[in-house]
Amino acid sequence: MEKDKYKVLDSSTNEHWSTILASYQKAENKWKLKGEGMSDVSALKRACEAQVGSEYSEELYKSFTKWCVVPRTAEDLLRDKFSLLESNDTVDTDKADWKHNVDNYESYKTKHNKYALSDVSLDGKSTEGDKAKVLKTGCKTRKGKFTYDVDLDSAMEEIKTWCLAKAS
Repeated sequence: MEKDKYKVLDSSTNEHWSTILASYQKAENKWKLKGEGMSDVSALKRACEAQVGSEYSEELYKSFTKWCVVPRTAEDLLRDKFSLLESNDTVDTDKADWKHNVDNYESYKTKHNKYALSDVSLDGKSTEGDKAKVLKTGCKTRKGKFTYDVDLDSAMEEIKTWCLAKAS
């Protein structure tokens, strides 16, 4: 966990626990912790504490780093390994990379008859700048997902596909 820069969430404080519990209780959550039902913050804290000394498994690691660590954003998790493009729509320093990504995004729609990101449509956008702004907004939303968000994994894959600098 340390090599991936995760910190275990302190169970003696209440910071973050309620937000994490609300996400944990969503029907779409497929990363459950072993133990009792998670009806309140205390139950979640106990479940996390019980996992600390457990034997390693990929499934345990995934669920533990989702529910029992200090929350981090998708951007934080990917920043050291990938060349993320700036998603602030007022920054224009990487125009060529965004044009490349917009072109690929439009090609995806042509090939599959739908946009890859359900909430990012370039329909009605005529200029490269407008199209880039829309894609940047979609990337910004995904970069802001936290470790406890149930759709973090898909958001990270989408970032890797649509929000990185083009390979040189």
